[in-house]
Order: sequence, then structure tokens, then C-alpha cells
Amino acid sequence: MKTYLGMGLRIGMLCLFQPVFAAVDTGSFVFTTDGQAWQLEANEAPVNAILEDISLKTDIPVCLDERNTSVVSVNSRRNTLEALMDDISSSYSIIYVRDPDSGAYRIERIVSTSSDGEVSAECKLQESELRRKKVMETIRNAVTGITRYRQTATTRIKLDMPAMEALLPGGIMEQNMKMTADGEKFHVESRIAGLEMLGATLTVSDGKTMSVYVPLAHMVTTYDMEEIKKALGPEYLSDMEKTIQPFANLDEEQLAYMGIDTVNGKSMYVLEGPMKEEVREYSEKMAKSVARETARQAALNAEGDDVEADMEAFGIEKMIEGLIPDSGKIWVSTEDGMINGYTFRNRSGAEIMSGTYADIEINPPVDDELFTFTPPVDVTVNDMTDFMIETLGDTVGHSEADDTPEQHTPEDH
Repeated sequence: MKTYLGMGLRIGMLCLFQPVFAAVDTGSFVFTTDGQAWQLEANEAPVNAILEDISLKTDIPVCLDERNTSVVSVNSRRNTLEALMDDISSSYSIIYVRDPDSGAYRIERIVSTSSDGEVSAECKLQESELRRKKVMETIRNAVTGITRYRQTATTRIKLDMPAMEALLPGGIMEQNMKMTADGEKFHVESRIAGLEMLGATLTVSDGKTMSVYVPLAHMVTTYDMEEIKKALGPEYLSDMEKTIQPFANLDEEQLAYMGIDTVNGKSMYVLEGPMKEEVREYSEKMAKSVARETARQAALNAEGDDVEADMEAFGIEKMIEGLIPDSGKIWVSTEDGMINGYTFRNRSGAEIMSGTYADIEINPPVDDELFTFTPPVDVTVNDMTDFMIETLGDTVGHSEADDTPEQHTPEDH
């Protein structure tokens, strides 16, 4: 892995050594290299012009500051470009990178500066963009070899509804999970803090069928994952798969690199930016689906049928707006590229969801039996595949017809 040594700022005046030039006219220079030696003859030549020529002949990126009007006179032949740059001894900065194989440092980028050593805003912007792309490339490379993981997770969701605020402190639902994943297969045991009486929910997928078992309700809901992905497209990913695809939720082109932070003694890359448009749409559809079903049930309980009125009465429209993420921030391990934390905010800028991951094990040995699930004989099994496809595929045009999924009694098994 490449690591930054950082900016070594070298600022100085013109070389004191002023040779006599016969072949190079005033204001001109000649830079040559065969890859083994580096030679520069310059006679009061503009430093920016020299740096630009060096960039063209070495493929080392350079950012030129127009305020740098310094000139240099030098006749030098060196075994390394670094040594030759020292001989130029004018206003510039050098960014080095360490070769992971040899351990040697080499020049990665040259930035010309003003006479007082200040880097221009344009060069800073270019450097920031290069650093952002390099960090993202480093993260992608780090997770390339990860196929399995085991971890604990905590998610917190702000539910802006009076009923939820009365049931949960501050209306925040905290879910604690133990999860193991292997590609599209996963096994998750989750509990809601403060509602321990509900017991644990078990979610298991073998990559083809996902089953969600709620023991307290004596019910299992199943989803044909192959049919869902076929209907919704290959971009549909479970949360388990997104854990090892750090940029799955965020718009990569607009991500900003915020630097390195230390969390629980671990070094983290911090990035933030807007959500992908498809993630916004997915979240909105899910929120509307939950809201409509809640209102429908409320209408049935009240022996009414005005779903829209019940949505308004229960403040569900407000909840929908509050649950749609607009931007996100992620903390990614500099060591293995795994997400260790995240926060999502809505259009108003309010934090609506956050999560942390701990006890992360990468590529641990896993028994494949962990990803198989057989419903107990005394539970009702609901196949929610069609409901999921309809909900996520066309929520806006959602039918008012009864969406009650097909149910199977224990005798059917």
C-alpha cells in the first residue's frame, strides 16, 4: 500500500552558482534524461517552464502557480531527479510516495508555489482531488480480497412520530446485531434496545432465499432474492453486501475526502457526500410502503377506508420525509477498507440514521450450515417476494387493493 510522506516544502533563492553558458540563450533551458542521469542547462529560464518540461518528459504530474515568476540559471547533471530538483532551488513543493516493494521514496507530484511558499487555490484543489481519488482507490484495493466477515453492529434510526417517541427514548430505535456474511449469504440475529421483551429476530439467506423469523409472532417471511434482483436489477444489494462495498450508498463522483480520524484507537478515512439517486428512491419507496401499510392497518382498525386521511392524521407524511436520507458520512478503516461507522442526514440536515461496527473478523472460517434455515413446524410462513417487488418497483402507482401476502399454515409444511 502506498503511503504519503507528505509535502516537503523547499523554498529558496536562486542558485549562487552562476555558470557561463555558450549553448543556451538567455531565457532558455535544455532538460534531458536517459532514465539513469538527469541534466539541466538553464540560463535565466522561467522555473514554471522548466517544471512543465520535466513533467512532460517524466510523466510526473505538476501544478503550476502563475504567480511563480522566478527564473533560474544552472548547469547540473545528477543521478536522481530529486537531486536535480534541489539544484534548481526555487519555489516549489514536492510530494513523495513510498514504493511498497523497495521502500524507497520517489517523487509523485510537483507543485510550483509563489515566492512566499504559498500554494495556489487551484493547485490545492487539484491536490485535494488527487488525494480523494487515491484514498478511494486504496479502499477499493483493500476490500478486493474480502469475501467473508463477522461483526457486531448497532444502528440507530430516528422515528419522528409521537407514538414512537412515547415508546422509545427520543423516538430513536436502536438495533443491535450479530452478523456473519459470505458474499450474498448471511446470518443475522438482531434485537431492539428497550424492547427486549420482543426477543430476537433471525434473518438468514443462502443467497437464493431470505427468511426472516420472528419467534414472538410465530411467523416467518420469505423472499426469493433471485426474483427480486431479476425484477429490480443487479444494482439491488442487501445491507450485508454493502458492508464490503463502502461506496454502495454514496455518490462516488461527489464524495469529499475529509481526512483521517481516530475512532476507538483505529485509524479511519472519513468521506462524506450526497446519496446516490437510486438509494434516495429506494429509501422513499420503503418509507412510503411502511407508511401506507401502517395507515391501512389503522384504517381497518378504525373500520374506515380513508388511507390518505389516516396517513395525515398519524403524521406519517412527516415521518416519510424524515426517513429519506439525502447525504451520508462514512468512517472506513485505513487498514482493511471496511466501514466502521456511518451517519445519514435528511434534506433538512437532521441526522436520521447512524451505525457502528465492531469486533470485525475478515475472511473467518464459516460453516455453510449457518446460512440455511428451516421454519419451525408451528409457524406461519408468508412469501413476501411479490410484495417486495411491487413496493420497490412502483410504489407511487401502488394499488389500493389488498396486498396481504399468501399465508401458509403449519399443516402446509
